[in-house]
Amino acid sequence: MSEGKARGRVPWTPIWGALLAAGMIAGHTAGSAARPAVRFAYVTNQGSETVSVVDLATLKVASEIKVPGHPAGIALSPDGAHAYVTAPDAHDIAVIDTATNAIVRRIPIGGGPLGIAVNPASGLVYVADWYSRRLIVVDPQAARITNEIEVGQSPSGIAVTPDGGMILTADRDSDTVTLIDAAAGKRLATIPVGGHPFGITLSADGTRAYTANVTSDTVSVIDIAARAVVASVAVGRRPYAVALSPKRAFVTDQYGGTVSVIDLASLKKIAAIDAGDHPEGIGYDAATGQVYVAIWFDNQLVRLDAQTLKVTGRAPVGDGPRAFGDFLR
Repeated sequence: MSEGKARGRVPWTPIWGALLAAGMIAGHTAGSAARPAVRFAYVTNQGSETVSVVDLATLKVASEIKVPGHPAGIALSPDGAHAYVTAPDAHDIAVIDTATNAIVRRIPIGGGPLGIAVNPASGLVYVADWYSRRLIVVDPQAARITNEIEVGQSPSGIAVTPDGGMILTADRDSDTVTLIDAAAGKRLATIPVGGHPFGITLSADGTRAYTANVTSDTVSVIDIAARAVVASVAVGRRPYAVALSPKRAFVTDQYGGTVSVIDLASLKKIAAIDAGDHPEGIGYDAATGQVYVAIWFDNQLVRLDAQTLKVTGRAPVGDGPRAFGDFLR
């Protein structure tokens, strides 16, 4: 895909031009508390300023929610009752009731809200401000900011350990991951990783983190207890986000048009799956063993089988899908 096509296709405002030029926007956060079986994908579409709600049984769009402000990041409440969507150009987050698929409130954040995650224990919402060095803590019930925590420059992806005890941010322009004590709201460590980390994902037991490093074309594997990188795995061009099955990691390679597959036992790349024109957000459905990938320039949500590594379906969505975060409900 040519750079001209990338720059000319969608007339976004300056924040999106800057992110595109840097090779940005994607990711996947840690999982949350028990929810009903996955039935829908909530796909943020920046170009059309919508969220497409895709019925995963039929791969059809069941609802289209208008979200002004070029929505990018998404996270779900522990019970799946609400979806929280960052709208960087509106400088706020939209709260969607997933029973009605309607926006019930918008919470002002300021700056450039991008990555977002929810604490599975407390329900607090964490928002990364791309324009600064801050992680914003939001009480979604009170609809207000309760704290701001200093992290690295241009934080993007966010992950929270399954017990809700620790928060991790991928600090793109600092080439680091910040580890935070969630209860105290204090930084515990700064961990150097690969070049320009963007998406960050945790293992199911919360012991390891995986960052997609955009400019070094690698995934850094972090031992959280040791607070250190234990491996660096080469993947495709401009990796954005990581999803984990029990035995494999799946990495979107935006410029490669592929999903790289890593064996978690050996930490070696074992395959590259042709996915489409600029794959970005990615998620794994444990109930069905399927992986879902947002394809930015194809305006599709693609389904892959985690065992056979084959494409098993495609769903049309809105313009410029990102699905940056926890988007499967």
